[in-house]
Amino acid sequence: MKYTSLILSVFIFLAACSEAPKKKISKSEPKVVPVRTAEVVPQDKALPIQASGIVASQEELRLAFKIGGVITAVYVNEGDRVKKGQVLARLDPSEIQAQVDQAKTALEKANRDLERGERLYKDTVATLEQVQDLTTAKEVAENNLKIAEFNQKYSSIYAPSSGRVLKRFAEKGEIIGPGNPVYFIAANQSAQVLRLGLTDVDVVQIKLGDAAQLNFDAFPNQSFEGIVTEIAAGSDPMSGTYEVEVAIKSNKANIKNGFIGKAQIFPEAKKGIVRIPIEAVVEADPKTASIYVPTPDGTGVQRLDLGSYEIGDDFILTPESELGSHKEVITDGARYLRPESPIKIVTDSPKITGN
Repeated sequence: MKYTSLILSVFIFLAACSEAPKKKISKSEPKVVPVRTAEVVPQDKALPIQASGIVASQEELRLAFKIGGVITAVYVNEGDRVKKGQVLARLDPSEIQAQVDQAKTALEKANRDLERGERLYKDTVATLEQVQDLTTAKEVAENNLKIAEFNQKYSSIYAPSSGRVLKRFAEKGEIIGPGNPVYFIAANQSAQVLRLGLTDVDVVQIKLGDAAQLNFDAFPNQSFEGIVTEIAAGSDPMSGTYEVEVAIKSNKANIKNGFIGKAQIFPEAKKGIVRIPIEAVVEADPKTASIYVPTPDGTGVQRLDLGSYEIGDDFILTPESELGSHKEVITDGARYLRPESPIKIVTDSPKITGN
């Protein structure tokens, strides 16, 4: 019996030892990550507004006939230079000339009727009302002749100013309706502009006279100065954006209409901008940059995705509103963090490493 008790005791002891390691296999707590923080620094600088657009002339004209008809002549082609007053195209004059002749004949008859009516009125054969009606008929005939002659004048297209033909939309022999464009020309004296479409959030930040930097794929190693010259009062109903024109100050590189350009507009109005060390950025793409900030008690972290930022040499700039109430960001150790990571903020110099 004594030996039986001893064997049982040894068995229980061994069983207990075999279960002991299982208690150590439990999931360990997340390792505390030592980190350093840096204060964000306010900046007296506005973030540039970035957008892309197409180069155009500031004064571009779409020229059309006042009336419809058959085009009998087109005198200039795309790319041609034109002078002010030069005839660019004509309609077949047959129809409009007939209308002018008809209006002249109607006016001659109205004059004869009025003269006869006035004679009869003197002889008390016609009434005053009849003479007044004949006078009105004459005035109507005169106005009809003015309309016909006006339309005849605009059955030809004349260059309203000197410039260059950008586009021709019609050819000789085509039937065209009134108001349909035949030529698209750019005036010589007009500046070249980059036309941009800005969102409502961006357009309220800029004003006339704001400076801009322009870049074009055709000239990858050059930048051009620009200035905001026009801001649309209403949005485009199709895109919902607001058209902004940025005039190109100097075009020594021969930038052509139709080139696609990128603009950075620098608003004069200052916003609440802060500077963050580049070491704080853990992820970034063209739309967002991600950083970590310590929680108020300094033991945990919160990840922030900045929706607006600009990259500098060793820093990024972002609106203060992106950080909310946070005044510090995590720099050293940030790349080892996860949203659930516990942290310990250190101020000494030992090297910070990951798990």
